Amino acid sequence: MPDTKQTEGSQTTNTATDNANVGAQIGNVEGDAVFHKHETIYQVAEDASAEKKFRVARSFIDGGIPRQAEDLIRQAISAGYVTTEVSYYYALSVLSERSLNRLGADELDKLQHATRVAEHLPHDQWWAAIVVIGGLVQCAVHPASAPSKDALRVVLDAFQALGKERQAEITRHLDMIFDGAMQEELDRLNAATIPAQRAKGERSERAWKYFHPDPTAPRRATPTPLRNGEPRTTAWLVTTTGIAGLGLFVALGVRTAGVGFLILFLVGVLITGRFGAQVLTPYLRRRMKEAEHGRNPAEFDEYEELGVELNPTQKFAHTVWKRIHFYFAVRRPVTNKYEWNMKTKGFQAALHWRLVRLYSNRRVAVPTLNWLIRWHAKQIAEQWRDESLPDFRRTLRPRASTILSLTGSAVVAASVAGLLVSSSTAQGFGPTVTSILQVVAACFAGAGIAYLFADRRAMTQEQEALDEFFADEQREYLRWQERLRDRPTDLEMANWLESDKHYLKTLAMRRCELSSREIIAHVVLTAGKPRAMRARVVNGPPRFSRYVVLVFLLTQHGVREVDVDLNFLTGAIYDERRTAFKYDALASARVLEKGFHSAEGQQHVVLLGRDVHLTEKSALVISRTFELALVNDQKIEVVVDNYEGLIDDSATEDRNKLDELALDSSGVAIALHILEAVAAEGREWITREQDRRDRRWREWERGGRDSTALGGRPWPPRIGPAVNSSEKGNMP
Repeated sequence: MPDTKQTEGSQTTNTATDNANVGAQIGNVEGDAVFHKHETIYQVAEDASAEKKFRVARSFIDGGIPRQAEDLIRQAISAGYVTTEVSYYYALSVLSERSLNRLGADELDKLQHATRVAEHLPHDQWWAAIVVIGGLVQCAVHPASAPSKDALRVVLDAFQALGKERQAEITRHLDMIFDGAMQEELDRLNAATIPAQRAKGERSERAWKYFHPDPTAPRRATPTPLRNGEPRTTAWLVTTTGIAGLGLFVALGVRTAGVGFLILFLVGVLITGRFGAQVLTPYLRRRMKEAEHGRNPAEFDEYEELGVELNPTQKFAHTVWKRIHFYFAVRRPVTNKYEWNMKTKGFQAALHWRLVRLYSNRRVAVPTLNWLIRWHAKQIAEQWRDESLPDFRRTLRPRASTILSLTGSAVVAASVAGLLVSSSTAQGFGPTVTSILQVVAACFAGAGIAYLFADRRAMTQEQEALDEFFADEQREYLRWQERLRDRPTDLEMANWLESDKHYLKTLAMRRCELSSREIIAHVVLTAGKPRAMRARVVNGPPRFSRYVVLVFLLTQHGVREVDVDLNFLTGAIYDERRTAFKYDALASARVLEKGFHSAEGQQHVVLLGRDVHLTEKSALVISRTFELALVNDQKIEVVVDNYEGLIDDSATEDRNKLDELALDSSGVAIALHILEAVAAEGREWITREQDRRDRRWREWERGGRDSTALGGRPWPPRIGPAVNSSEKGNMP
């Protein structure tokens, strides 16, 4: 898509290609979904200790989930777990992801309580950080005119005296309340650290690992008997009948003249059977492989197109087949696509059959088999390039010497059989018939025994080949496990994303030639790109391998919007697009929800993508879309992830909290609060919002609160009476 064009008038023009909507064309993500259900950094029991709740709350804060952190720390303090560190992180959790416009009396009460609780504790590094937070809030929201340069300088000097880690935390979590001179100074102080934060921890070498699940261990396969063992059963029947008949006819027809020929014939039959088994073994193996390579794993594609509901085994088989087809397409060497597909479709079908047999009944998630499918596709591609692609139709053939030996032994045995029958004719019709029946019974028994030996040899050789496969797979499994050993945590992923958002906000200001003093408010929205890889941990937000990031900069004269594509795995930014519009051009901001609510037990047919599902859920959110509409019918849309494929039935998660988390982590909740007011009030939003902010502050002070307890002048903050035990247990 080309860059959008900007105008300074109320009319905003924008261009898009291929019948796309103007703005951010963001659709449902169709890539891999990985759920790390064994990661427990965001899990805490209701009856957990206060200290445990605080430690999990720390993870929530670092993971960019402040509302859950706020609630857990409140519980910890109410239970009597009070330290300066706890108070500091409680203040951070209250302020994080909240703009100045969302700081009301409740939030200010919580901040004051955090300060009062910590005031009589040792004045350590955490207390110093609390003082800085209070000073920054005071400078941002005090109803008087903008803080003097000297007062701001005092706060910033105290900020610089903190450790680098505290500085980074305060910058990240108070970003929404900074504006004007304060933001400009902090940007200057942090200018050198943001690029380093984006790349730290070997991001480009490790970020991709987050989107790969723990691999499922390979399983030793066993060969499938030809036609499910029917020929083997027949061979046993033929062998038993032949041996029984031979014994009967020998007992009835032994004559002195024919005993020698009969013994020679039976020896000839055994030798012929031995060579016959050797000739038959590769034939049986070839037939077994033809059965595997000749399967049609794509049969369920038609069911999907017709909307037929598949059972769990069929769904597994269909998903595995699509994954095999994808990886073989990715690994295709530089060659003709049709030729590659024709030459490898048998290998794909055989791999599919083996995986379905081994894993379909073990509740294995298909993404955990990606490593195995990818490895097999790589092996086939390498063999293709080396011109060593296995051709069982050529290699599984008997040797010429074995065929010659079989022919010779068969001729000798037939000759002896003729002599046996001839020697019996002189003794009459009865002995002749008995000799013929002896020959027939011996041939039946010999053929059956030859097949049974050939079948056993074929199964043994196939098992040896599969065991070699298993040994190779086991080595690759161990190698892949080692590669994923330093997979980043969700906290690292959150820090990288926050650094990206801060950097992109700075980049947008530079592109629009705006300074921090000109920015009244800003909003950063993130959404996964179509077909991006997705992953999350229990109680955590979705993370994406590729994002669309939208930055809204609100100034005195209107809104500037910059959106870019972000390759999260490397931090690379590309395809920048820009839009500008005045406040009166904004028609509405809303969240559209698709789903249903119904009585318990009522069934619904739900279409998700191309999959048809029957559900009895009383409520289901299929999708949420943030929509920003302009008066000229242009729209900017962001689709919020609905966790499809990212929820495991074995994990006890609150779906309502997850839906709220998706809105918060994408930035939609903040954007809706700000842009909805802008759409309703136009340019007057600027002065009205300032008036509302001043009024809230005055009302809070008139309610008996002490604004200096938030870090206001005098410096350091003047704190009220000492906290007592009852105050600890009554959190605002």
